Amino acid sequence: MDESVKAMHTLRDFADSVGHIVRYTREYAYLTISSISELEETLYEIPNMATTLWKALAGDSVGITLHSWRHMINLVLRSIIKNCPSKFIEPFFTELLPQVLSKIDSLLMEKWELVYRKGLQLEGTESDEQLSEEMMEEHMLRQLTAVVDRMLIDLVGQSSNNLSSRQIETRRVICKDKATLGALLQLLCHIIMFKDTRCSFNAILVVRHLLEEISGKDDEVDKFLCDSLIQALLHVLMDNFYVDVHPEAAYALTILYIGLRSKSAYPAVALQKLVPTLSTEKITEFESLLISVKSFKQRRNAFLQFIASFKNEADDQDSENRKLQERNKQLESARRSKKTNGNNVMDDPFVENGTLNNLFGDS
Repeated sequence: MDESVKAMHTLRDFADSVGHIVRYTREYAYLTISSISELEETLYEIPNMATTLWKALAGDSVGITLHSWRHMINLVLRSIIKNCPSKFIEPFFTELLPQVLSKIDSLLMEKWELVYRKGLQLEGTESDEQLSEEMMEEHMLRQLTAVVDRMLIDLVGQSSNNLSSRQIETRRVICKDKATLGALLQLLCHIIMFKDTRCSFNAILVVRHLLEEISGKDDEVDKFLCDSLIQALLHVLMDNFYVDVHPEAAYALTILYIGLRSKSAYPAVALQKLVPTLSTEKITEFESLLISVKSFKQRRNAFLQFIASFKNEADDQDSENRKLQERNKQLESARRSKKTNGNNVMDDPFVENGTLNNLFGDS
């Protein structure tokens, strides 16, 4: 038995050593690619290099840990984005970005779904020593999501001012290529809804400052903004978890809604789909209020009050639903008890301390 245990430990040590070697080799490769990206056109002028590179990085993603994904994005993708020469931005990025953004989106969606199933573990005050295995997994996922945020900021910036010439050109290229724009907006909408207020806030800032360049330019893009971005922003505004993000989310939603509503009735239709309790009269009344106020701050505040009105209704309905579910559980428990102990009316969970007996004079 002792020999078996020794052999097991030996094999485990060997596997750990091999794993370390593979990880170190991969990270040295990341650093090498990052360095090559600084040599002006060397990397970018090779035909099909964007696809070849992405296949090498993530073509077989089985076994790539969250830690490795974070290093890959930080060391390779961010460097490639920041070092791309202007004349290669369009051919290189339109080949690379749809693949990269779609893969990262599906990865984050999958990993966050696992975290939601297990329940959020972190409160934000834990030290590294206090992190359990599940907490560490959530911690690494939040770090990965933050790195993705930073990559998107590298790509298109987080404001309309202080953009580099590369970011200005990148925004122009992305906004005219629907495949790239669609992948970017989908990823941003999902990050906005992840249960991480810092990442959500940064994603909202990115998309808010893109709206001027993408809204009202193409019917298909406008429909996506109504169906997906309005939904993401409402998700944040209806949940007190994101209370620190609410002002920025309301700002973005106000810009989006007013900008698109002036050209089409569809934003109102989309809003009503997302909040079925909203009547046409309520929306008309709200839009009249928006028109009557002059400053943008007042319009944002009007939007916040409008959302608060039907959020309170939704909270009340949720409370009623919980009470109904609890009552149904008690009734079901009573039925099971009757089947076990015979049909005795006094087994009803709503008859306490012989209330019916006392009512008719029995004690």
